[in-house]
Amino acid sequence: VRGLTMSYILKIGHAEPKEVSLPNCPVLTPATVLKALGIPSPQNLNIIITGFKASDGSVIYMEQLEGSSDPEASVLDNYTTLLPPGAYELEWTDKRLEQNVKKLTEDQIDQVKQQFEKLDIDGDGFISKEEFSLFVGNKKNERLASLRRSTDEKLQSTSDPHELKALEESYQLMKERFDQIEAHELNQALQKDLDGDGRVNWDEFLASEAPLILAKSQVLKKGIPTRGMLPKKTDLVT
Repeated sequence: VRGLTMSYILKIGHAEPKEVSLPNCPVLTPATVLKALGIPSPQNLNIIITGFKASDGSVIYMEQLEGSSDPEASVLDNYTTLLPPGAYELEWTDKRLEQNVKKLTEDQIDQVKQQFEKLDIDGDGFISKEEFSLFVGNKKNERLASLRRSTDEKLQSTSDPHELKALEESYQLMKERFDQIEAHELNQALQKDLDGDGRVNWDEFLASEAPLILAKSQVLKKGIPTRGMLPKKTDLVT
């Protein structure tokens, strides 16, 4: 029997329930569950699974399922005796929410809330991939428009064919660079989706922004210029 898999239907956060296969072994770890759900790193590094909630409201806690690691334990002693195959809703928390959000001031939380509401275009309480795409796309268009104006001004100030060619080539290179920045910004934004449901709720957004805000605050307290001193980050809202 050892080595077989057990079938479960698991739901995490606002994601749709997903049928997964978990190994039939003495212990069950959070990493095994997250891998089965297809939640990739780095998101899964911040997710702490605390329990499995059954349809009757009872909760089987993760610590109960991480019991014996005895390789000789019988199948009857493994986690499936506590967690029989079926449908469960995962109870979980975000490590960043636990560690960082509590350190934010009310003003800092209000600022993040304004950012969230600006990105949540339809006001449904979630930021979808389409809303993120629209926002970063608009930012790219603004950059391109500014670059085009600057390039045109320089083109009008010279008649040298070499300079004209160099300016247009520079414009095209920067245009390609802006496309790369857009893709990077969208990827960074989607990493805020911790439960893998394809959209970002308020808790996920706050948890993702908190470390960045705290890092910037620490630099400002020390009186160090922030420009060029912090790791690069995506400023979704300016």
